[in-house]
Amino acid sequence: MSRFEVIGPELDTANLAKHNRNLDRADSDLASLQTQISAEQKARIAAVNEHIQAIAAHAASAITLSAVAGMSASTVQAAIAELRTILTTIIAGPAPSAAEIQAARVGADNVARASLDILIKEIHAKQLAAQEQKVTIKRGANVINTSQASGATVQVKGRTLVNILGKDGNFESDSNSDGIANGWSATGADVTMPTLETTGAEIGTRFQRWTSANSGNGLTRVIKTEVGKNYIAICRTKSNIASPNGTHLRIYKGATVAYTSSVGVGSAWATLYVKFVADGTEDSIRLCGSGAGGMLDFDGVRLYEVSAADYAAIGTTITGDAIDAYLPYLDGVQHLQGVSVRKKGKNLLPPFTQWTLHANAEILAPYELKLTATAADQKSTIEIPLLPSTTYKITFNANGRVWTRLYNSNRTAFSNSKQATSGDTITTDATYYVLQVELSSLSVGTFTFTNPQLELGSVATPFEPRVDQYTNVPIKLASNVDRTIADSYDSATGQVLRRWKTDVKLDGALGWTHSADFTGFKRLALSLAGGIANSASIAKYNGAIYELVISGGTPTKGDQQTYNGSTLYVTVSDADSGWTDALNPNTNAVKALMNGWKANGNNGTVYNSWVSIIEGNAPTTNTEAFVAANKAPGWDAWAALDYVFATPVVEQLEGDLGGLSLDAGGNAVELVEGVVVRERITPTLFSGQYYINRISATGSTLLRRADKILAIYKGSDREPITSDINTGWLFGTSDAYGNERYTTATARIDPDAEYYVDYIVLDKYAYTSNAVDATITYDSTQGSVIAQNVQDIAAIKTHDGVQDWILAQHTARLLALEEA
Repeated sequence: MSRFEVIGPELDTANLAKHNRNLDRADSDLASLQTQISAEQKARIAAVNEHIQAIAAHAASAITLSAVAGMSASTVQAAIAELRTILTTIIAGPAPSAAEIQAARVGADNVARASLDILIKEIHAKQLAAQEQKVTIKRGANVINTSQASGATVQVKGRTLVNILGKDGNFESDSNSDGIANGWSATGADVTMPTLETTGAEIGTRFQRWTSANSGNGLTRVIKTEVGKNYIAICRTKSNIASPNGTHLRIYKGATVAYTSSVGVGSAWATLYVKFVADGTEDSIRLCGSGAGGMLDFDGVRLYEVSAADYAAIGTTITGDAIDAYLPYLDGVQHLQGVSVRKKGKNLLPPFTQWTLHANAEILAPYELKLTATAADQKSTIEIPLLPSTTYKITFNANGRVWTRLYNSNRTAFSNSKQATSGDTITTDATYYVLQVELSSLSVGTFTFTNPQLELGSVATPFEPRVDQYTNVPIKLASNVDRTIADSYDSATGQVLRRWKTDVKLDGALGWTHSADFTGFKRLALSLAGGIANSASIAKYNGAIYELVISGGTPTKGDQQTYNGSTLYVTVSDADSGWTDALNPNTNAVKALMNGWKANGNNGTVYNSWVSIIEGNAPTTNTEAFVAANKAPGWDAWAALDYVFATPVVEQLEGDLGGLSLDAGGNAVELVEGVVVRERITPTLFSGQYYINRISATGSTLLRRADKILAIYKGSDREPITSDINTGWLFGTSDAYGNERYTTATARIDPDAEYYVDYIVLDKYAYTSNAVDATITYDSTQGSVIAQNVQDIAAIKTHDGVQDWILAQHTARLLALEEA
C-alpha cells in the first residue's frame, strides 16, 4: 500500500489535508536518502585512499603477465627488463662501432638528418624523381649511360637561321660574266677579274678566287642591319699569300675599317668571323688579302643576326671551326628539317657490305670476310667517327693483320697506329677521334676476319651484329632568333606544337592589291589575318631577305615588308617589276608579277607586255589574262613567307616516325638533320644493271644530292644491302649524285613495284638549318619501365584496333562495290 494518500477531484478541506500530509512524507523521504548517499560517498573515498596507499600491492614484480610469444617474462617487471636488453642491443651494436640508429641518419653526402624518417623520405622522393630521366644531347655523336634498359622518347625544338646575304655568299649562281661575283662590288684593280672555281669547293660546287695585288683590296658587299642588334659575319677561306695574315674578313663602318679577322697561309679551308653590334652607320663586308701576289679563295660567306647569349658565346665557349658548325652557311632562310635521332647498335661496326673492300676480298656472311691475297698488305677498311676523349673496345677473330688508326677531323694526320691480334682498347683524345679499321694480308695466302665488334667502354662483351634505331621528324621546325618562340615535337605523342606558319608561297594565286606608289617602288597589300604583328620573315625568290619596317613606319625602297597581324604589305622596286612611276598596276598586273612575269610595255593605261623574270622570254600568249593566270616556266613564287601564329596549332604526325630504346650501360646516340624519309625513286637500267642515284643512269637520281643512303625499300619491305647484285643492292660511289649510289641485278627488279629511299641530304645549306640540341627522356626504375611498357602496349592495341576497324570498313565497301 502506498505511503501517499489518494487525493480526489473535490476542492475541499479534506483533500487539502491529504495534500499537506503527502508533502510532509516526501520531505522526510528525501532527507533520509540524502543521509544514506553521504555515508556511501565517505565510505568509497576512504576505500580509494586506502587502495592508493597500499604501494606494495602495485609493485611491477607483483603484477602478473600473460604469456607473450617470444618472451619468457611472467611479470611486468621482468618483461620491461627483457625489452630493455633487446633495445640496448639494437642501438649500440657491436662495440666499438658508432650507434647504428644514429649512423643510419647519415646520407651519402655525409650529412646527418635530424631523424631517420627525414632521410627515408628524401630517398623516396629521389626514387620518384629518378623514374623519369631527361638528358640533353648535342648535334653529332653523344653517349647516354643508363642503369638499365628502357624505352626513350625525344623532344626537339625548331631552329631557323636567316642569312641576310641570301644566296650571294655561296657563289653557286654566279657566272662572273662581268668579272664580279653577283651581289658584290670590286675594291681595287686586282679583283676585277675573279674566277669561279669548281674544284675543291668547301660548300656546294663553286667558290671565288682571285690574285691579290694590294693589301685590303677585294670584294665588298653592303649589308642590311638594324640598330642595336647583334650580328656575326662568317666565311670559309684559304690562301697562299706569303704574309703572316693571309686573308681578311672585314666589317666597314662607312669607309672606316671597324673589325678585322685574319687567317694565315694554308691549303685547308679555315673559318673567319667578325661579330658586331649595328649602330646605324652603313655597314659592309669586305673579303680581301693582306699582301700582294697571293691567291685568295672565299666560300660560304654569311651574315646572321644572333641572340645575346650566342653573341657572348661566340669567340669564348664557341671557337674556331665550331663557329662554322654552330652557324653554318645556309641559303637565305632555312628551318630545321628532317631532324633525326639515331641510336647505333652496341656494335658500332657495320657489316662488311658497308666497308671499302679489296678486289680479292669476298663476303661470306655479313660479318665474315675472306681475303684471297696475292700479296701482302691488301686492305679492306672502314672509318667510324667516335667521340673525343672516350674509351672503346674492339674485338675480332682473324688470322690476318688488323690495324687501328685514329685520325683528326681533317683526315690529314693520324696517331696511335696499332696492330692487334684479337682486340684492343682505344682511347680518343680532343683531336684524334676518327677511327680507321684496316684488315689486310700478311703475305700471299687466305685470310679470314669474323665478328668484328667496336663498343663503348673497356670491357668486351659477346658479339652482336649492329642494329640501329631511329626517331624521325620529317617536317620543318621553325623558331625566332633566340628560340623563345619555336615549333616543338614530342615523339611520346607524335605531336608538333606549331608556333610558326612557314613557307607561305607569295604567288599570283593570292588576293594581292596595289596599296601605294612611291618614287622608284610600289607597295602591295595582302589580307593575312591570324598572325602576330611584326613577326613576318620573307625570303625573295633570289634569296634576298626582306627588310622589316615596323607597323606604322614608312617604306623607303623595295624589298621591305610590314605585317600588322591582319594585312601584309611588301614593297617592290620598279626595276624588279618593270612598272613605272607614272602608271600603277591593276590587280592582274600584280598577279602577273607574282607569277614570275616582268612588265616590259604599257599603253599608258595598263601594262600590256611581259617577259619571264627567270629566262627573259615572252610568254606564249602575251596577254594580261594569260600572265595573271599562269606562272612563268620554272617559277615557284615571288617570295616565301613565315610568321608566328597568334594561337598555336597542334599537329599530329603520321608515317614512319621510328622509335628508340636504350640499353643498360653506354648508348651511342647521334643527332642529325637533313634526313629525307621515303622519297620515291625509279631504279634505272644502265649497262645491264639497275641503278639508284647514278648520274649516268638518267632518271635514277634523287631530288637532292645524297650524303648517305640509309635504306632502300620495295613497297614497305626493306631491301638487303649485300656484296652481290644478285641477292641485294651493291654500294658504290663512282658517278654518284652526291656521295653514294647503289646497283642490283636486272632479275631482282619488279617493274610493278614502287621503290623508296631514305637518305641524308649532302647540300644541307639549301635544305635545312642545323640541329642544335634535343632532349631524350627515359625511365630508370623497373617499376617505371613496366608502367611505360603497359601504357605503350595499350596505345598500340588501341591504334591497331582503329586500323583493323578502318580495314574492315574498306573491305566491306570493296565487297559492296564488287557485288554491285
